[in-house]
Amino acid sequence: MRAHPKRGVVACALIVVGVAGASACGGADPSTEQSRSAIVGGKPVARSADPAVVCLYKPSQASCASGTLVAPRVVLAAAHSTVAFDVTELRVIFGSHVVSGRGDVGFERQVIAKHEAPDADLVLLLLDDNGPTLPLQLTLAELEHTDLGRAARVVGFGATANDREDQDRKRSGVTHLDALSEGPVFAASSSWPRKGYVVYYGRDGAKSCFGDSGAPLLAREGDGVERVIGVSSFGTEADCTRGASGAVRIDRARAWLEQTLGALDPRRSELSLCGEGGGDSAADSDCCARDGHCNTRCERDVDCGELSLLPAANNGADADETASGCAVAARGRDGLLGGVVLLLVWVWLRRRWA
Repeated sequence: MRAHPKRGVVACALIVVGVAGASACGGADPSTEQSRSAIVGGKPVARSADPAVVCLYKPSQASCASGTLVAPRVVLAAAHSTVAFDVTELRVIFGSHVVSGRGDVGFERQVIAKHEAPDADLVLLLLDDNGPTLPLQLTLAELEHTDLGRAARVVGFGATANDREDQDRKRSGVTHLDALSEGPVFAASSSWPRKGYVVYYGRDGAKSCFGDSGAPLLAREGDGVERVIGVSSFGTEADCTRGASGAVRIDRARAWLEQTLGALDPRRSELSLCGEGGGDSAADSDCCARDGHCNTRCERDVDCGELSLLPAANNGADADETASGCAVAARGRDGLLGGVVLLLVWVWLRRRWA
């Protein structure tokens, strides 16, 4: 839902927004308006949206690939986007906008180890410390041919076309599942040819481009939770505005993911979920109680609080709805500042008219 520009101008004029209110009242950052038709086929997300989707920054190329925080210290990405780099060259940047290697929320982590899947275009990256937000959940469901045509969402830091160097902003787009590969896909021209089992998407809807490698393909499941069902890997056409995109299927890589996640971060595996009668693993024996294990299936788990430095799980939020109006945090800040400005104006007018 888009804000009414005239109302925004009036409201902001009352608190002299030229000084302080533009970020809170209808004063959209022009850079967020530059490509409403991007991921290819999506749009820039609000600053607080999809906080677990990260920029995997490669300083030597001054560009982003994409990834997803899937455990407090682990990011899931595409192996081909990291194969040419030592771990010391890789930084994980949180936020929605990256400029000159710095994110808009000022939070990043260093990669200290990487573990590549032997037969799929997947890599798990171990971070030097916990990320600032809750991880996204990986699907436990099997993809079937009956899922074709199902709506999904792709979120990443990719360019909006082959000839554009705009891999600096997180974008989200709605798409549909088109096809499932009958077997493992092999791409001889790729730096990581073993793609694994693939789900194709984007013939009708958003698709991925350069920089979206590693981006999560998300689908809302029967319980209403949006989970990662695939990891963006390649496009079927040289021109990323055409054809379809391919994502490595999570369900077909589950055994490797479960084993490697458990070894990297035994306190937290998104494949170990809380059961009805309590925890279903030693890592989360008390489910939603304080046990050192954050479980996002719980309505409230006290162990999750220490991770929530960024807004959590604002997945699927429309950029206009999230950014328009006045954000709750900005209201308090700018309301106070606006009151001070009004008081100063009132004092100045009294002196002038006295």
